[in-house]
Amino acid sequence: MALFFQPLTSDLPWVSVAKDLHWVRDYSTITVAILKDTCRIDGDDDSNDAFLSIILAAVKDQADAYLQRPSFVEPSSGTSLLPPAINLWVLQVSERLFEQRQNGLSRINVQQAQDTWWTAIDYSLLYPYKTFFGM
Repeated sequence: MALFFQPLTSDLPWVSVAKDLHWVRDYSTITVAILKDTCRIDGDDDSNDAFLSIILAAVKDQADAYLQRPSFVEPSSGTSLLPPAINLWVLQVSERLFEQRQNGLSRINVQQAQDTWWTAIDYSLLYPYKTFFGM
């Protein structure tokens, strides 16, 4: 049986560049407190904090995996240059995952007057900052 894919190894030139990139996770200014405000959760209610931190970490890692950027940091000053659109995407997707926390939920019925259907996650805010290897 022939393999139709090449497993990732350290011999591939882009793996050393892309395997440990955590720029969004390390430099995003979105915190659990900001996410709680966006999700309209009372600041004194700590019951969802652990779940919100998991969502936030997963979304930041998803952004890092999609972008595959070697750096968002200015080399001379060491300051973060993370674009606001990336923070906005992290906030939007995190809030959406909190809203859809019931397994398999694809729509919500608002006061039985209208249905709101969710579509696939939109990466258009991240796309301008994505690195394409080999191009």
